[in-house]
Amino acid sequence: MHDRIVVVSSNAHEEPVQQDGGDSAYQWIWRSIRQLTVGSDGRAVQHSKLWVLHWSSPDGPDYLEIVVSSANLTLAALKGQLQAAWRALIPLSSKRSDARLSTWGILPSFLRELAVSAGDVQNLVPFLELLARGECPPSVTFVASVPGLHSRAVLRRTAWGAAGLAKIAPAGNGTAGASITAPYVGSWDAEMLRRWCGNFGGTTERLELVWIEKSHPWQRCWLLPQNTLRSLLDAGASILKLGRDPADPDRSDAFHMRHRQADDRWSHAKLYHFRRGNSRRLLVTSANFSMAAWGREDEQGALTIENFELGVSVEQADWPFEHLEPFDDERDIATVADLGTRSSSLISWGRATWNGEVIRIECRCSSPSEVSGKLRAGGETDSVTRWTREDADGPLMRSISASRRCGCIMRWSTRDPAAKS
Repeated sequence: MHDRIVVVSSNAHEEPVQQDGGDSAYQWIWRSIRQLTVGSDGRAVQHSKLWVLHWSSPDGPDYLEIVVSSANLTLAALKGQLQAAWRALIPLSSKRSDARLSTWGILPSFLRELAVSAGDVQNLVPFLELLARGECPPSVTFVASVPGLHSRAVLRRTAWGAAGLAKIAPAGNGTAGASITAPYVGSWDAEMLRRWCGNFGGTTERLELVWIEKSHPWQRCWLLPQNTLRSLLDAGASILKLGRDPADPDRSDAFHMRHRQADDRWSHAKLYHFRRGNSRRLLVTSANFSMAAWGREDEQGALTIENFELGVSVEQADWPFEHLEPFDDERDIATVADLGTRSSSLISWGRATWNGEVIRIECRCSSPSEVSGKLRAGGETDSVTRWTREDADGPLMRSISASRRCGCIMRWSTRDPAAKS
């Protein structure tokens, strides 16, 4: 199993991190998994949830299993939360073709950008080659976000973030509408809401947010800032009440058809339902309803995106919240005063590689504080205290020889232009 599993994550998070003790009995498995972290070329949050599994048998055809969901790779996500997911099992041809690869829309470009940010293209290339051996299912469209500032010209070529909503807008005439359920809503003002809706031909008056009341059991996990609630209401959007009372089935709205009254898991699903006339599209995604996920649009139409996100849109008329009604009193809506600061760590990206002779350690840091390092090889320890810089804007770097058997290169990046090497 060694090096046959690749996991891409990040040290920064959009949502509050749920404590997950995990199971120490399985900690050994991580020694066989290639762990990559985004952020090698700048600040990034890896918030997408994509599973790509290659199944092969000596006696049968190969298959590619793809799952796009809202579930993190944690015990809490898989056991303690309700999630939304799309899954496909794709038969694979024995040979690749660019024509097959092109059927996947924006997905190959997303994987390439993810690999670049992780600083390790080699370990994600095999997944691109697998996509080139199979065809995307019909009536399926991927929507993706990639961190960075994307000009209008770039978005015309590759529709990242909210620009990609135009690709999945329901066909037909008239104004489109959207219904959203997501446990985390970012800070929005009325103008940003209007621009977001404009990407799929909608208006804020036809925007619906499925939300909970203050007494709801999920109120500690679902976050809606007070300023965003005011912006939504002022813009004419509707806040639909999702009731839940474990002691009273009549006051509870099922989250889905199989939602049992005794089920105490809270919903982590992110679902967007777009409608125009009789046309409907459902988006299953990792993206919360936030500008970090979808992008902040400026006056020139450029988008600034903070997160990697991935979703898949399918034709689906069913929406489990069609029956919900707006809140009678906005004071009953569960809100928070603010969202606080986004979580981060001192080292936002790091990588260690070994070529048989030299250990190379690289990292990007979020603070210009002084840094020291140590390399331990067997019983020997070497300290790193002096740093150099390759160029004026480049990272600080230090190279040492730990022993005749082992060397180390450590890299330190800073945003402080006044930092001295």
